[in-house]
Amino acid sequence: MAGPGGAVADEVKNDARARIKETAVDAAALLPDGPYDLWREGEEARFVKDLAGAFARHPRLPKVLNPKVLRDTVLQGVERGLLVARLARPDGSARSWWREAVDPEARGDPLLEAVLPEKASLSRPPEDLLAPDALPQLWETGGLWEGEAAETRLTLRALEDYFGGAREVSVASGAGYDERLAVPRCPGEEVREAARRAVERGTLWL
Repeated sequence: MAGPGGAVADEVKNDARARIKETAVDAAALLPDGPYDLWREGEEARFVKDLAGAFARHPRLPKVLNPKVLRDTVLQGVERGLLVARLARPDGSARSWWREAVDPEARGDPLLEAVLPEKASLSRPPEDLLAPDALPQLWETGGLWEGEAAETRLTLRALEDYFGGAREVSVASGAGYDERLAVPRCPGEEVREAARRAVERGTLWL
């Protein structure tokens, strides 16, 4: 049974005026067009720690009892394709993640950034994402020849165009509505390298 202090804490949490949340906000709410106004006009990237920490710094935002939940929410947005995660390397290059889990050693790095997909450039698309059904609308152009079944062949040119920086796709959110996702751009040579690795792993054949 909770003591008097626990009862008071529960009463405060349950009071809507306190604006305290025990669970994470939806990752889509952290985007520039979301309800929390976390991005300045023209801003393309923010440090993950700053996005997560905004709820502790700004009185206008709901208070989340577990700060780690907010960082996990940002990273879930990366896995859903709503954001791109980017981490600069000492040599000036950067590692990126999109529609995949961020590496465990990078998740807590203070320099890890969340980038808007329409402004991001991938270091290389993971070869797993090139498999049929992994990326929305990538394999929907159908076969190359009359009568060929759809979603069986894909030209390298179509693959490069998909990551050309001008593609927007629709994907089910899992909450009963579709989300519009911008596909980040990626240099053609890195797209071809990802395809080569996918062939080596048996994900695709060339």
